[in-house]
Amino acid sequence: MPQRCCRDAWYKGKSGKRWVAHEDALDTLLYLRLTLALAAGIACGVTQSQGLYVFLGFLGLTYAIGRMWLTYHEYVQVHCSVRYSVCCTFASNLDHTQCRSRLEEETFGGSSEKPQGQPLHFEGFPQSVSLFVLTWVISFNFAQA
Repeated sequence: MPQRCCRDAWYKGKSGKRWVAHEDALDTLLYLRLTLALAAGIACGVTQSQGLYVFLGFLGLTYAIGRMWLTYHEYVQVHCSVRYSVCCTFASNLDHTQCRSRLEEETFGGSSEKPQGQPLHFEGFPQSVSLFVLTWVISFNFAQA
């Protein structure tokens, strides 16, 4: 099995290319959330932001960014895919929503209507929260000194 490079996975994540492996999507989402956590933690620490609302704001932001990124890639892979055309053309008994749901399960390992079967939504979430809190506290203390 060839060695995967995180730079290749990140490039695929930015460009909207098709994933060769499901692990590439997981890695790219993890890197996206960690980068966001690092930037947000430093920004909140330097600006001396405090309180529960900052933490809840970060949780909402990281979840929203992850969902938008997944939605974008779902759109690229579903609407620009040959499998989508074949599925919807030859499966006359499936409507557009069923075909899209079937392809979503093949592509991302589960449907968005079933959160228990979709681990991708929270990929990298705990790591990004811990990195955010760590960088927030450290940069807050350095900014006060």
